[in-house]
Amino acid sequence: MGRVKELLEDHPEDIADFSYEYEMWLKSDEYIQMVNDEVASLAKAYHQFDILEALEYASNGINIQPEEVGKEVYDKLFSGKVMEFLNKNNE
Repeated sequence: MGRVKELLEDHPEDIADFSYEYEMWLKSDEYIQMVNDEVASLAKAYHQFDILEALEYASNGINIQPEEVGKEVYDKLFSGKVMEFLNKNNE
């Protein structure tokens, strides 16, 4: 770390250049696009209405009772049906 500090002290103009370039980048269209892309990637994949429809689809699509197969198997079936619906509608 000491070597980096020495280099920065020896070349203060590099710091000024970097600061200027960084400020210009923050104001650029590329930066704005990068931020927008990050926000879009964090957006919800499914709308609440999609999830409600998927739950109804799963509920209507399973014709056995949890007692017949056990809770774990039923949960896997239910989850599978939900994902089936969401994947089918997300294509």
